[in-house]
Amino acid sequence: SEAVALSLGEKLRARRESRGLTQDELARRSGLTQEMISNLERGKHQPRFDTLAKYATGLGMTVTSLLGH
Repeated sequence: SEAVALSLGEKLRARRESRGLTQDELARRSGLTQEMISNLERGKHQPRFDTLAKYATGLGMTVTSLLGH
C-alpha cells in the first residue's frame, strides 16, 4: 500500500508542477492546507475521494484526469 501511495503522491506532485503551482498556491485554490498537500505528495496519506476532488479542482481538473495517465 505504501508503494501505491507513493506513486499516487508522485503523480499528484507532477500534475501540480506541470501547472506551475506551488503547494501554497494549490492550497489556496483547493481549500486544502499546504501541509495536507505536502503529505499527499509524499505518500503520507491515503486520500479520501473528497480530498482528491479538492486537489483536482484546485488544478482545474477532474479526478479522472488527475489520476489518468
